[in-house]
Amino acid sequence: MRLRDYLKEHGIKTVPFAKLIGIHPTLMRGVRSGTRRLPLKYWRKIVKITENKVKLEDLYDVAYPKTKR
Repeated sequence: MRLRDYLKEHGIKTVPFAKLIGIHPTLMRGVRSGTRRLPLKYWRKIVKITENKVKLEDLYDVAYPKTKR
């Protein structure tokens, strides 16, 4: 499950989730929009918080978004 879908499905807002995983809300907004990369050190924390609904492979596209040209 994509992180964006998980947050929407569970009604979780960006700022509280960012605080929960320990990142700045601005970074989280960029991650959700695909303009910023999610540092690897937060991947496992997200998997744990989401009870494995968001898997490591789901986070790959969040951490390394396709560049727009």
